Amino acid sequence: ATVTHLRGRCSPLSEKRNKNAVFLHIRERQHSSLSVQIFYEKTEEAKRLLRYSDKPITAISSYLGFSSPSHFSRVFKARVCITPGEYREKHQ
Repeated sequence: ATVTHLRGRCSPLSEKRNKNAVFLHIRERQHSSLSVQIFYEKTEEAKRLLRYSDKPITAISSYLGFSSPSHFSRVFKARVCITPGEYREKHQ
């Protein structure tokens, strides 16, 4: 067999790597869409809390499980296009 001929074949190890790569790609896509859904639900709950409670934004951030108030604000602004404080002022 020539080198060119061998390049066309898949060894059992490379086949396994390809299957793992496909599995990981599918897993990443599922994780990504799950993350999107989680952030959507958290944002909706944040909007409700900002409208109907007087809890400070830092408390809402912590309650919803964000790592920091700034992370909460970035995610909220990315989804709603205004900051949590602006949202509260507009909807109270």
